[in-house]
Amino acid sequence: MSKVKMDVMKPWIAKRVTELLGFEDEVLINFIYGLLEEKVFIQVQQCCLLILSLLNSACILPGRYQI
Repeated sequence: MSKVKMDVMKPWIAKRVTELLGFEDEVLINFIYGLLEEKVFIQVQQCCLLILSLLNSACILPGRYQI
């Protein structure tokens, strides 16, 4: 993620997560920021699975967001 400017991505991530959930969840947003800012490379699929498992355990989402 060294070529990605996180100061540009953070507002978009926060907006998109809020749109998907219907409310702002700072804990989830900061969790995503942390995953993306880690020095250790995380594969995209791994990142998505972590986020989806967290969302699925926290609330019931429409079928297209469930694993």
